[in-house]
This record gives sequence, C-alpha cells and structure tokens, in this order.
Amino acid sequence: MLLVLSAALISIQLHLAWKYENQSLFGTSSLFWGVLSFRLWERRQQLHFHSDFVSTICGVIIILFTLMKVDSMHGFGGVYFIYLLPVVFGFAIALLASGAKFLKHYQWELLTLFFIAVPEILPPSLVDISPLTAKFSALLLWYLGFDVVRSGVNLFLPGGSIEVYSGCSGLELIFQLLGLAVVFLLMFPHPRSQKLILPMVAIIIGFVVNGFRVALMLFLVANQDKNAFEYWHIGTGSLAFSLLAVIIFACWCWRIVGQQKNLN
Repeated sequence: MLLVLSAALISIQLHLAWKYENQSLFGTSSLFWGVLSFRLWERRQQLHFHSDFVSTICGVIIILFTLMKVDSMHGFGGVYFIYLLPVVFGFAIALLASGAKFLKHYQWELLTLFFIAVPEILPPSLVDISPLTAKFSALLLWYLGFDVVRSGVNLFLPGGSIEVYSGCSGLELIFQLLGLAVVFLLMFPHPRSQKLILPMVAIIIGFVVNGFRVALMLFLVANQDKNAFEYWHIGTGSLAFSLLAVIIFACWCWRIVGQQKNLN
C-alpha cells in the first residue's frame, strides 16, 4: 500500500512539473526520485517500517492538504509551489512509513529533496549570485574576443543585451548538483576530505556551466536569433546545460570511485 501511495505521489509531482513545462524541475525530480528510491530499496532491511498513530494522522493530513493546494493552485504561485512538492511528499511518506521517531533514518534523503526547493524559497536578497554570474560570463566573452560591456547584472554586445536575473544566476543548477553530491556521498564511503571537496566541486561546476549558458544567451540576442534564444533559454535546449553539468560531475565522482578502488 505504501509503495502504491509513494508511486502515486511521485507521479503527481512529475506530472505537474511536466504540465507547467518546467523541464529542469522534471529532469531533476526524476533523477532524484529514481536514485533515492534505489537507495531506500537497498536499505530496506535496515529501516523500521512501523509508524505510530499520531505520525500516520500527520502524514495523511499533510498529503490531503497538499493535494487540496495542488488542485486549487494556478499561475505563478502554482509554479512556485511545485518546487516544494518533492520534500513535502517525501516527509509525509517517511511519517507514514516509520513515524516521527525514526525520521532520522531518512534525513539525508529528505535533505537531497530539499535541495530542489532551496533556490525557490531563498529570498533573492539573501543569496543573489547574479552579479558574479554576469562578471564571469562577461569575462568568458572577453577572452573569446567579443566586445562585451557589463553594467551590474546587464551585459551588452553590439546588437543586443541581456539582464542576468536571479533565476538565471545558476543557483538552481548548483543546488541540483549539491543534491547529487549528497546522494553520491550516501552511496559510497569516502574519507572526510572528499566530503568537503565534493560539494565545492559541485558548486564550481554548476556556476561555470551556467556562466557559459548566459554567455551563449547574450551571443544569440546580439545576433537577433530569437528562435535559438528561446530554444536554449526556456526550451528543450535549456536541459542540455543541466545534462552537461551532471555528466561532468558524474565523471568527477567516477574518478573518485576509481581512486578509492585503487587504494583498496
């Protein structure tokens, strides 16, 4: 019964991400749900599958309240809310599965799902890396020989300009990779040094890849190529940069695994 409910809730969240044409959220959620489900299945013998009455009631209330919100949401508020669904559904499922007393058994899985929501719930004034992204993208174009001018978060090339909003700063991609870093650290034993280095690598890869993406956006705008801009900005092409970042990060993780095997 719990497996069926979990599958249903995951399907609802993925369907909403697809409905709102948020390819990035759909891809990230699919990846995280898949990896975490595999992780929990491997640990099933170690988990305590017996919830108490209060935890069960709380889990049911959370699910019902969330589904009511989903049924009534629309517009921008709806898009904002679907980022919270993975961690909300994950928390409710954990309550139904093991109860509040054993939530600690799922703390890292819930933290991973929380990374999906972080870029949306953090106030832009608190964490805004748009100026850094604009500087980095301008530097890339300058090194490539373009006559680029930067003014704050605005980038200019002869023929067009763009503004680097907080949503395009790369924060979402960075937290996506941080979530993958947590998953990787959960699945493979590592020395303490790697537990510190891996999140830093995730941040650097996410920031750099997004910097190239912003540089490409400015180049396309300057060349008046609106169709290509739409494709790479909000269309299917936008997923290519996320996929590239994930592949680069996966290669780094694979390298670490190889080093660990050689040491053993």
